[in-house]
Amino acid sequence: VMKMAANHVILGGLRELAQPLILRFLDTRCHFDNQVWTEYFNLAVAFLTQPSLQLEKFSEVKRGKIVSKYGDMREKMGFQILSVWSKLGEHKINFIPSMVGPFLEVTLVPEPELRKATLHIFFDMMDCEQRVHGNFKQVECELIDKLDILISDNKGDDEYRQLFNTILLERVQKEDPAWKENGSAFITSVTKLLERLLDYRSVIQGDENRDKRMSCTVNLLNFYKNEINRKEMYLRYVYKLHALHVTADNYA
Repeated sequence: VMKMAANHVILGGLRELAQPLILRFLDTRCHFDNQVWTEYFNLAVAFLTQPSLQLEKFSEVKRGKIVSKYGDMREKMGFQILSVWSKLGEHKINFIPSMVGPFLEVTLVPEPELRKATLHIFFDMMDCEQRVHGNFKQVECELIDKLDILISDNKGDDEYRQLFNTILLERVQKEDPAWKENGSAFITSVTKLLERLLDYRSVIQGDENRDKRMSCTVNLLNFYKNEINRKEMYLRYVYKLHALHVTADNYA
């Protein structure tokens, strides 16, 4: 109870802190203080993803009491992040690729409305990098790297995979940017990657036979090699496949 009350106060403080940040540290005529904004976003992400706010881990009764008194503070903080992000304009490029991972953690929190709202940040990032650099390679590489790590860390589920695909493809179709074709192809590739990562996680954690584990590992390493040409990720799963063969005494 005390922790929730403290979190409610912190939430209010983070909302209040955003006002002077926007007023004093967003003047395009002055030097943009990237570090101050990065610290704010990292603090907001740490607040939102902290274990004590993950309501689905509580009993239905306890969850109901918390929501009745405080609401879902993850959702409130998520919309606060979106509000501040929307004010940054041309400065958004300063957070690519450094904030891709933290924002990805936010979108992976298993709260449907939070996911639906915050996934749009990745469209913004892709669009911003495309306009500045002529491609969105940094967003692409960072998103793939961090997804592999976070899904392995038990974040994400099939609902997330579906939302990622639907929300971002619909946004690309609606906005019709110059990079529409490349963007759609990338979103489709990440959706396929999510499917393979989730399959891999389920067989590694489950009781499936060794052949099934090997099959999922091969699917992933082939994807990294053939579909998105990520040699370092491909090698990571080659080593994992090697370990499975050694365990099975397959030395041929």
